[in-house]
Parts: sequence; structure tokens; C-alpha cells
Amino acid sequence: MKADNYVTTRVSTFAIEAEIAGYARIDDAIGFCYQLAGHSFYVLTFPHADHTWCYDITTKLWHEWAWIDSNGSEHRHRANCYWACNGTPVVGDWQNGNLYALDNTVFTDNGQPIKRVRSYPHLLADGKRVFYRQFLADLETGQPGGDTVVWVPNGPLLREDGAYLPYAREDDTTWPWLMREDSYPKTVTWTSLRWSDDRGHTFGNPVLQDSGATGEYLTSLQYQRLGYGRDRVFELSWSTPIKRVLQGAWIDVTPASS
Repeated sequence: MKADNYVTTRVSTFAIEAEIAGYARIDDAIGFCYQLAGHSFYVLTFPHADHTWCYDITTKLWHEWAWIDSNGSEHRHRANCYWACNGTPVVGDWQNGNLYALDNTVFTDNGQPIKRVRSYPHLLADGKRVFYRQFLADLETGQPGGDTVVWVPNGPLLREDGAYLPYAREDDTTWPWLMREDSYPKTVTWTSLRWSDDRGHTFGNPVLQDSGATGEYLTSLQYQRLGYGRDRVFELSWSTPIKRVLQGAWIDVTPASS
């Protein structure tokens, strides 16, 4: 709830309430507020559940705020407290006591990649099968930077520092646009699309695409011939440490007769 001019307003959603209700413990929750880029945020961390949720007071939207380790596993965000120090928003690390500046022009968490995920609503056509011809993501491209990757013969693709890339698989089949005969190391700015045809319970293997080199501002992220389903949920994600802005997405579909 939020108090506004002596009037209480509900800010949680049914989905957020159901998520929190499923945690084994909530009495250890930690909350704080901060401001950045003209937005005010309320951050709520559940240490035992290992989750952090953030409410954008300006847009009235929720998102999960996570930190990923070197194995790609998601955890509660490292920020445990906040203070504006001489105009700089500063947060304290819950585990090691480090102090970090919150800066929306830096695209890593103390060197670790930030995983960004956008899930889309269920797509239905009165229970009929739907053929998905194309998914088009309007994502900012052409910004400098990216992941420098190396390929281990008969093994996986790795970051140049030896860490696994998120979603990398040992058989290399999720990287169709990275040919083994290509020269390595090379810099890529990848974007991942995966989907669920069982109402979001399970997802298939992600399909990755290179988002273009520096200066290629008109690169179009198109995923073609995506099969069919009756109730599909798409999920777009990326963790390349560069500036990316998602403007929207379009899907070309053809409903079947049954």
C-alpha cells in the first residue's frame, strides 16, 4: 500500500502478491527507496527467499531486480541499503560491505553482467492454433561494446575471461550465427528469444542473434519461422554490457482453422 495525501492506494498486483505469498519466510524483508534519472523506486528484498523486487513509483510498474553469479544463476540483488552521498546514489553490498554508485551509464554489476528479461503476455486466438511467422524486436543497436568470446575446440563458447556466457551450451547449437570456422576471439552483441507453448511452465532452448556491430544502428532483430501453438509466451533477454533500449516488439501470426 502507498499513502498519498492521507489516502491509501494499493500498489501491489495479484502476481506480486502471489509470488511473495509463496516464500517460506518474509519477516526478514528489507526495504529502501532511491531516485535515479527522474524516477523514484521502492526496493524490497527477501534474503531467505533470495529475491529482490522493485516498484517504479513514477511509472507504477514492478520488476525483479537480480544479480547473476559467474555460473549464470540469479540471486537477490547485492544492494542492501541506500544513501545519497553528495548527490551520488550509493548502495551497500549485503555480503561484503562494498559501496557501489548506482549509475545508469554503467552496464555491469561490479564487473558481472546484468541480465535483462522482458516477458510478453499470453498470445491466444480463441483456442485455435496460431502460426508464428516472425518476431521482430525493436531494440537499440549499434552501440560500442559487447562480449568478446572465444571458442574451445569440441567445447563451448566462453567469454574471453574464461566465464560461461549466459545460455551457452556445450554443443554450440544455440549459436547459429557464430560459425566454428570464424576467427576468434570476436566481439558480439547478442539477444536471446525463447518461448513457451505450455502457458509459461517450461521454455524451449533460446535462439540467439547478433545485434550488429558498432555503428550499425538500423540492424533489425528478426526471428523467423517460429512454429505454432495455442497459448504461447515469448521472452526476450540480453546481458551484453552496452546501452540497449527496448522500444517494443511485433509478431506476424496466422490463425489456423482449428
